[in-house]
Amino acid sequence: MDSHSASLIALSLAWIAYGALHSMLAAQGAKRWLAARLPRLMPAYRLFYNVFAGVALLLAMAGVYGVMAYVVNRRTGELGLRMALGCAPGGVVRLVLVRAMALAAAGLGAGIALSVAAARVLATLLPGVRPTDAWGYASAAVAIA
Repeated sequence: MDSHSASLIALSLAWIAYGALHSMLAAQGAKRWLAARLPRLMPAYRLFYNVFAGVALLLAMAGVYGVMAYVVNRRTGELGLRMALGCAPGGVVRLVLVRAMALAAAGLGAGIALSVAAARVLATLLPGVRPTDAWGYASAAVAIA
């Protein structure tokens, strides 16, 4: 190895060390900046999270309504036939509600399992919220079902 190659390697290593030190100092500066401003920003973040949680809840409720409307629409002929053959209107309603509760239970089971997994990942972004907040899961499940 000649002296020119050795000096290029030394210069490259120095540049890499400078870049690592510079990025580390920049990250620490950003952390200090965020720590100084975080108490003032938290109400805005909470409002932001609550608005999007409300929109997500409304979309989920509209989705459940759409699925149930589709299921009942597809079974209109069957339900009409049952009523023509003497089934009481309460029996038809019970038939539809049993199907709705089965779909809701399957959806809630899958949704709770996925939300627990996602909450553990997102727990660092939501200070003060535990990933296993039973009250939050129960209220969302009741609102959607």
